[in-house]
Amino acid sequence: GSASWMYRVGLEQILGFRKTGDSLRIVPCVPADWPAFTIRYQHGTSVYQCEVRFPGAVALAGARVHLDGVEQASGVIPLRDDGQTHVVRIEPR
Repeated sequence: GSASWMYRVGLEQILGFRKTGDSLRIVPCVPADWPAFTIRYQHGTSVYQCEVRFPGAVALAGARVHLDGVEQASGVIPLRDDGQTHVVRIEPR
């Protein structure tokens, strides 16, 4: 029981992984000296490889979010169950 709660706290509150319906937002709250972290998320038959670069700066300055090389102006990552592997890159503005 408690291990699953710690996992959830780490994923949601520290790494900032927030899934709502068919969309994902990553808003990290990590130490400023972390250079990067990655999350591999499976949504149905699709895989989302997420890399967050300089997450401490993202938390302060806001983020530029790219899905498969295309900037997502809203900062929200739309999730599709299309059997593909998608690349998400998040970096400071």
